[in-house]
Amino acid sequence: MRWRRVDLQRVIGERFGVVYHERTVGKLLKALGFFHVSARRRHPGQDARTIEAFKKTSRPR
Repeated sequence: MRWRRVDLQRVIGERFGVVYHERTVGKLLKALGFFHVSARRRHPGQDARTIEAFKKTSRPR
């Protein structure tokens, strides 16, 4: 599940009765060591069959 600042803002308000601005929630998260992570984009020309073939022939980590 993906948590957005606005979702955390609502949960903080419900659980603790404290109202923070969405931007303040972001600052608090940063102070706690959290940071924004986004998924890597996929190239539009990427072929799913080629990827699966590579996974089968490559060494496991």
